[in-house]
Amino acid sequence: MSQIRWSAQEIGIHGVVMIAADLDMSGPEAPEALLGYRRAVHPFELDEVEDPRQRFASIIKEMTEVMGRASAQPLPASRVRAFTHPCQELQP
Repeated sequence: MSQIRWSAQEIGIHGVVMIAADLDMSGPEAPEALLGYRRAVHPFELDEVEDPRQRFASIIKEMTEVMGRASAQPLPASRVRAFTHPCQELQP
């Protein structure tokens, strides 16, 4: 699995910062697969906190967790359990 590529860019004239996280998920079974997540941070969001760097760190942490969940491999599901009634699972 490749690493998350981060970038930030100021957009507009009001000081809004766009934070971007991109993950290249290309592989033998998924050619040219790219997962991206964008988050806009308005200056007002930073004005109301004591430490703006701490706020940016919490936003990046949140984005990292979302990217990790989104890129996780799905668990295989058993077809047998899909059609088994819950009461039947308890019987020996």
